[in-house]
Amino acid sequence: MTPAALDALAELADPRRLPREIPSLYRRTLDGAASPAQCRYPSRIVPKRSASECLICWGLPPSKGDGGLPTYRALLTQANAALLDGAPLSREPVCSTCVYENYRTIYDAKFRNHSGISRKGFWFMLPRNDMLLGTDQILIQCNDDSLADEVQRYNFTAWLFLNIGQPCFLMRPVAFARNTAALELRIDYLEASREVCSAWFGDGDPEVYKNQDWYTDAFGTYTNASGGLKKSVYEGLSRKRAVDHPNDDYSQVFKIATTVATADPSQYVARVKAVVDLRSWASYFGMAGLFGDWDHYGYSEMHNYYLYMPPFGKARLLMHDPDFMLTDTPGVRWPSQRPVPNRMIVNTPTFQRTYWSALKDAAAGPLLPA
Repeated sequence: MTPAALDALAELADPRRLPREIPSLYRRTLDGAASPAQCRYPSRIVPKRSASECLICWGLPPSKGDGGLPTYRALLTQANAALLDGAPLSREPVCSTCVYENYRTIYDAKFRNHSGISRKGFWFMLPRNDMLLGTDQILIQCNDDSLADEVQRYNFTAWLFLNIGQPCFLMRPVAFARNTAALELRIDYLEASREVCSAWFGDGDPEVYKNQDWYTDAFGTYTNASGGLKKSVYEGLSRKRAVDHPNDDYSQVFKIATTVATADPSQYVARVKAVVDLRSWASYFGMAGLFGDWDHYGYSEMHNYYLYMPPFGKARLLMHDPDFMLTDTPGVRWPSQRPVPNRMIVNTPTFQRTYWSALKDAAAGPLLPA
């Protein structure tokens, strides 16, 4: 139909509107073709890929869960819902429609289980050209009694880091349901990855890496047969998050590895200062140690951080996955179990002062008695 014909079918005011309500618009469109359309929306067909769908559901309960919480709803076919329920540990996505509140509907969204050890929840993976709340990936986590303590640890950690001026992951209570099921209390969680870095630092296309190994230092020195840094090792240890302009450039990670390996003590401090945002690293090590979270870089394990490395700025460590925060008596602890942070924070007096300063910021700020 022509735009003029569509305009003729658009009512300018909803007759159901009550007096003094804000005027609303609705559009009624008819298929006036001699041969009505027969194909499903959308019409595009991608070779070797199942057809995408636009799901429409009647009789949905109102959004806004208990307490006026933001509301997500996943619309799934019965077949796709059965696939998810039949394979709770699978990460294979199915087609869905994402409904947010009563004003956003996103078609052709992918939806999968948040699978893994002790993980419960779902992922929305949205088209890059139809993002929601500034992101194309939304994690909806369970909020049952078995995770109550963990949720509190996450909330405390995010509050702590934000109050000492450091970027961190974000989470909030929401309502969620699949299809017409009753709304349940859940958590939506935004990792300290690309979206957080983009919003915090104003970087339109941030390069962010996540350590993938529990026991190998991603900033160690790993060389190939010719003596150069072995890219395949660094790719395996620091997984690069997808960027708008895909590339496999790891020169930023090489820069950190080369800097922290500086042998000459007289050059070490100046080089580290030029490449590493020391307040960020000190805050990461300091807060994890202060509240007994051994499951972080510098302590028993090597993982649970994001690395943000701007092309013309300094490398920052961002907190991730504080499952063991507040599980030990608070106290000053040092990241002495791994060579890179041990040399940087424990054995370099200049950087020790930054570490103590980060702890003081917490003690004299958010940790003061109410």
